[in-house]
Amino acid sequence: MKTKQRVDFIVVLVFISIILCVTSCKSHKNLQPKSTLDTLLQKVAESELKETMQMNKADWGCVVLMDVDSGEIKTMVNLGRDTASDKFYTKSPNYATTKLIEPGQLFTLASIMVCLQDKLINLNDLTFTGTITFLDAKMMDSDTNMKSCTIQHAFEYSSNVAIAKMVTQNYRANPEKFVDHLKEFMLDKPLGLNDVAEPNPVMITPTSRAWCPISLPWLSIGYGIKLTPMQILSFYNAVANNGKLLKPILTKCDTTIIPHVLKDQICSIDALAKTKTLLNGTVNKGAMHEIGWPGMSVAGKGAIVKNYSVKENGNSSLMLCAGYFPADKPKYSYIVAINHYGDIYPNWSPLIIRNIIGYMLCGEKK
Repeated sequence: MKTKQRVDFIVVLVFISIILCVTSCKSHKNLQPKSTLDTLLQKVAESELKETMQMNKADWGCVVLMDVDSGEIKTMVNLGRDTASDKFYTKSPNYATTKLIEPGQLFTLASIMVCLQDKLINLNDLTFTGTITFLDAKMMDSDTNMKSCTIQHAFEYSSNVAIAKMVTQNYRANPEKFVDHLKEFMLDKPLGLNDVAEPNPVMITPTSRAWCPISLPWLSIGYGIKLTPMQILSFYNAVANNGKLLKPILTKCDTTIIPHVLKDQICSIDALAKTKTLLNGTVNKGAMHEIGWPGMSVAGKGAIVKNYSVKENGNSSLMLCAGYFPADKPKYSYIVAINHYGDIYPNWSPLIIRNIIGYMLCGEKK
């Protein structure tokens, strides 16, 4: 009798569990997914990007802001130019999640992180900038005069020569080790965005047929690899989030967001702290000083990627910046990408973030 009662009790429990499960599933089905975008920030970002692009007759551009802790996308603006009417319009599918680009100097953060991870360098080690030759291929900084400086100074002032020299000296004999670290940072994998036709990153490796003796120095400065702006942003967001790599979230079903962690720690705590020092210095005293705003500490990196292989429109320049703010307690990470066909121009992208920060702080730009 006791056995029969126990069996009946278990059957009742199973039945109740099924009812609760079905009810829960129905309630979840009834939840309509909502965008994570902040309506006000979206309008401000679109206005800033549109004004900059129209003023300089850029071809396309995008701006993305991500919540550092949750991975929620708070702003995602994509604009392209209609060459027939010379007007800008929203593009779909969007550049931020589908456009593969060479990151240029933005990628040097990953390169220096690899060297720091292997404890091969210190930030105060001496190097030089200016011009260097790898076999018969010459690499030049914007200032071609050779100068001695620390690795930290070279990073803060965007020296391709110093970064390429550093990586080549340390990994020439074993380039696979350098590339393996990049894979540990998950820079060879898509983010797995929901409902987005996200392309896979493209990266040359020592096993690629195109690999040659000069592939390593050029890969170290962001050529020979292609990522979407969102993939680049996620890496910078991981730095801001103490090494935790998150999947960006574009929609949510309720107010509670559980971050989707892709990797708990992309590098050591020591390497992470030093990369943050570099990004802070790039804004405080280096090449990105114009992005600063009174009362708001910002960390970041800028890049101008030159492309000489565009057949239809001639030369092009891709202007980029990525980072996070506030620098001491990151709340938002950001990326801006603007493509312009024609002559090389100054990097306009940091001013867009500066003006967005201005609106967030006091409703005005400076």
